[in-house]
This record gives sequence, C-alpha cells and structure tokens, in this order.
Amino acid sequence: GRVVPSDGAVGGGGAPGLALPGWAVALPESYAVALRQGDPAVVGRTEGGRCLLDVRCLEPDELPLVAAAVAAVTEALEPAGSSRSTGDVADIDAAPPRRSGVGSGS
Repeated sequence: GRVVPSDGAVGGGGAPGLALPGWAVALPESYAVALRQGDPAVVGRTEGGRCLLDVRCLEPDELPLVAAAVAAVTEALEPAGSSRSTGDVADIDAAPPRRSGVGSGS
C-alpha cells in the first residue's frame, strides 16, 4: 500500500466537522472485507475506491500484526506472479511524511 494523506474525525461529538489531519495506508477496496474477516480483524474505511488503514491509534507492537494481516490478504487476493502490485507492505511501519497543520509546528 501507499501512505496517503487522510483526515480523521474528532470523536465523541466534541468537535463536529473538525478534520484531524493524518496519514493512512491506501489499499485496493477489495481488501476491506478480507481484512475484517481475518484474525486479527483489521477494520479500515472505504473511501474513493480504496481501503484506508489509519494507524494513528495503533500501539507500536500492533503494527507487525496489521502488516502481517495485509500481507496475508495480499497473498490471497493477488497470488505470486500477478501483474497487479499494491506496493510494499512495509510502508505500514514507515514514518509518514510530515503534513502542515495540527501537531506539525506550522
């Protein structure tokens, strides 16, 4: 998958409509159901024909579990030798580029 800008929402109704700038790993939309049905279940959101995994709230020790789940789905949906590529699953572990806005010092 690729790391893409992704705005989250402030929860609990504390700031309705306020976007929380962040990053997500973008995968093909077809990954969404397979990830939810996996063990562990990984829940992303679908938007614009993509399955977006926002890793903002994951603990560092959970990242390898999510990366393994994505790798398993990639192998199941896109067997070796497939002409389609989703990129490097290791992107999940990579630090995203900085965005200006909340928390960036801009």
